[in-house]
Amino acid sequence: MKPEWRTDTVVSLCLSMRETQDFGALPILADVLQDVDCDNEWLLAQLRCGTLTYHESVRLVSMILSDETSDAVKSMEQLATEVHYQFQDMIVAGKLYLQTGDMYRDPNGDNWAAENLFYDFGDSEADYNAHFKDEVKEHNRRRGDYWRLFFLITGMNRPQDFRGSCPFICPC
Repeated sequence: MKPEWRTDTVVSLCLSMRETQDFGALPILADVLQDVDCDNEWLLAQLRCGTLTYHESVRLVSMILSDETSDAVKSMEQLATEVHYQFQDMIVAGKLYLQTGDMYRDPNGDNWAAENLFYDFGDSEADYNAHFKDEVKEHNRRRGDYWRLFFLITGMNRPQDFRGSCPFICPC
């Protein structure tokens, strides 16, 4: 995004959509961007298409909103690659967890295999063998990174008592 495209109106529209989690104003955002000489035809077409999924909408708005949110998208994509997931699955899993408390099953009852990323090893590593110490630290780091990026990208409010932990739920 060119800095001159991030006008007060563009930023305001992005913030409003993130706050309400309603992305119906994406075509209006395309018009506003075009008015400030945005020449990215792919971006304008995506904003106007009317068929974007939740995660696609969140991703585009975050890429437009600021350098910080754009960098968060890139970092989430990298994290997804590290743990063999896709960006959309990372966003959907977090949203499901906040809505239902279960990020391992979607509303249709289908299983998610998110425990590799989100398993909560707890606050104390003393209960685990030394063999797992590095693995525990890496999982806890990833979980912390994930939630920080998730809230930056989606604009969803972090619940006051939120710890970012998700107990393991066996999908069998």
